[in-house]
Amino acid sequence: LALNWLVNGKVHVAGSHLKDTETGEFNLPILRRDYPGEDFAVVTFARWEEGYVTAKGNPASIRAAADLARPKIRLVNREVGAGSRALLDYLLIQAGIPTAKVKGYDRIAFGHLTAAYAVHAGEADCCIATRAAAQAFGLDFIPVQSERYDFVIRRRNLDLPAVQSFLDVLMKAKLRRKLEVLAGYDTSQTGVVQA
Repeated sequence: LALNWLVNGKVHVAGSHLKDTETGEFNLPILRRDYPGEDFAVVTFARWEEGYVTAKGNPASIRAAADLARPKIRLVNREVGAGSRALLDYLLIQAGIPTAKVKGYDRIAFGHLTAAYAVHAGEADCCIATRAAAQAFGLDFIPVQSERYDFVIRRRNLDLPAVQSFLDVLMKAKLRRKLEVLAGYDTSQTGVVQA
């Protein structure tokens, strides 16, 4: 969704953490495949842990995608195009679970915190989100993978004052220190240009 907004000129910077299932690499193969001919700069924000978020103590004993097919388990999903949804879809395919078997697959939350809040409020038993989102609400977290979150910018927009200001902030040590306080964030590549 954010990448489409970028290509359509609705935003100057788009965030992405989409994993290419063939290479295991984040963002670059997908940008090359889905947006051929586009000239993007790709700058790393951070790596974060993403996984299953459950109520404190994990009362439903959720450990893997197969657990989401149990009849009493309620999921809250993310919107089409979200990296969390892509991860969930991948995990379900790997486990041989049709989405129709997952109660709540069509229930959508926009953002990691919104999804985690649904679990916190008892509206769902599980979601896929970051460790930081789970920690924000005192929830349990079962890690699945570490993901690289990048900012994607059309090269022709790199000289815009707002984009330059954004990149300046991204390079500051102060930002890294603030990110390191969040659970599951790795800032060792923050500001690194991937493409």
